[in-house]
Amino acid sequence: MNDLVRYWRTMAVDFGTKRWRNDDSNLRLAKLRITRKILFAGPLATVLLTGREERTNDQLIDYLTKSLAAPPLAQIAKHFESMNNKSQSAMRVLLQDYDQFIGILSGHKRDVLKCKRGDSKSREEVKGQCKAMGDRIQSSLEQIFYKDNLFKNTFQKYAVF
Repeated sequence: MNDLVRYWRTMAVDFGTKRWRNDDSNLRLAKLRITRKILFAGPLATVLLTGREERTNDQLIDYLTKSLAAPPLAQIAKHFESMNNKSQSAMRVLLQDYDQFIGILSGHKRDVLKCKRGDSKSREEVKGQCKAMGDRIQSSLEQIFYKDNLFKNTFQKYAVF
């Protein structure tokens, strides 16, 4: 857990440093709010649910090896059936917004965010889309980790204090 939190804090500090040095930070900010946050949340889900069924060290190692090898979204989504209805809806939003963001990264809008294409109006439009996606992803993760009983108690116990 300490390594995960350190990873997240390092990314945030790295972002802040790069933003301070260079004002071309729209793409970096979008990636921090969306992909990097998911890179943190996936392993967090895995670690928080460690020990639910594993009784021996070998079982624990097997669980962690298999779970952490999966993509971060898959690490969260594999618990979909155990989530409450609100968290399942939040998971759907998370997947849809992530898919939409990947579309932005793979198209011409990426260059618009990087200030290499388009005018300021189109840049603000794409930036607004990314901010809205980031806000929905934040809300979805808060629902899953803060309010769903699957994660809530272990999150409060190990991730906050």
